[in-house]
Amino acid sequence: MPFSFRKIAASALVALCVPAQAVSVYMVTTGSLGVDSDTFLAVEGATYNIEIWMDFTDDRTLGGGYDVVFDEAAFDFVSWESAGLGDPDFSRIPDVFDGLLESATVGDFNGLSGPDLIATATFVLVDVSVLSAFGSMTTSATSGIGGPWQSAVDFICCQEVDFFGVDFVTPVPLPAAAWLLLGGLGWLGGLRFARSCASLENA
Repeated sequence: MPFSFRKIAASALVALCVPAQAVSVYMVTTGSLGVDSDTFLAVEGATYNIEIWMDFTDDRTLGGGYDVVFDEAAFDFVSWESAGLGDPDFSRIPDVFDGLLESATVGDFNGLSGPDLIATATFVLVDVSVLSAFGSMTTSATSGIGGPWQSAVDFICCQEVDFFGVDFVTPVPLPAAAWLLLGGLGWLGGLRFARSCASLENA
């Protein structure tokens, strides 16, 4: 009986952790600067490879388009690499504008479900000081010719898609008082160690 209760409790916990609707285009972090799945450590001059994924497990898609929005004052766009998902005739690399990669597309007449990697975008962080005002990069519904997403289940246009991005966090420096405190604690520790040695020698 207790075992069955644990199984039920575990199943309920898993259900709470799974998103209610998996129809999304989202970014994840890669590389040593990734803090967690959707957060980067912001380091000026560093290169960031940002993976763009799709998950249409709740409503298989024929495909559609999306934009990538970023702060052009903080980031320089470097390159775009398609993952080769779906039909190549549906695939489109985005048009590059200031702060916008517009109308990247992916699709397949056989339908796409996922979760699958769509593409990888590479950026360089050129100015960390502006991140306090912006701090993130995101996918969004396309404002260009890529078009909306269409269901492969009932062929209805348009699918309601959730778009997600990644955040960039700057390391918080320790205040001067903290460094003084650490220095003082180190000095006290050293003094205690010296006294211990002296007492052992006198014993």
